[in-house]
Amino acid sequence: MKAGILFSAVVCSVVCFSSQAKGTDYLINFNAGELPSPKLLEDADMTTSDKYICKTELTTENAPKGKKLLKTTLTKNKSKWGVLRPKKADWSAFDYLKFKVYNPQEYMVKVGFAVREQGRGYGPEGSGPDQDYTSRWDSSVTIKPGWNDCEIDLTMAATNGAKETFDTKKILEWYFAGTGSNDEDNYLFFGDFEFSK
Repeated sequence: MKAGILFSAVVCSVVCFSSQAKGTDYLINFNAGELPSPKLLEDADMTTSDKYICKTELTTENAPKGKKLLKTTLTKNKSKWGVLRPKKADWSAFDYLKFKVYNPQEYMVKVGFAVREQGRGYGPEGSGPDQDYTSRWDSSVTIKPGWNDCEIDLTMAATNGAKETFDTKKILEWYFAGTGSNDEDNYLFFGDFEFSK
């Protein structure tokens, strides 16, 4: 069985669970037509780029009737999607971020979830692309074949370096990242992201 080539170390608790939580506070709502940012931060000078942004599109493919999902295509070179300067930048009132994701592959796919705080930005000057690890908060989730109900524990937010408390009141950017397997692209279908207590 193949395994996807993957990204990121587990730094906070990310769990797949069996029951879907109900909620109305959204981080991003694909059913309402919301989309990821076309560009994300790439360097300490706050440069933005679409160099690593993967193809995303709203689709009814694999979706429950009347719903939309975000289809993401993870390739060797295009591996990220997320939101820069989100509308909901204060996550402090919530304990969890919950979402469904469908994996049509016959093997598990692992993706990283990274968050940047406004006060820390991209990282120290000279950190360079993907070298700002200590300044952000990272976690990861392994997505099994078929439907997965997942949650990210926001109460575990901490910087990767010194394990400092991460200020969830002022989020600058969040994104998912992963790559295709050695010889093929990976497709993942994400449902709306909901906050819960």
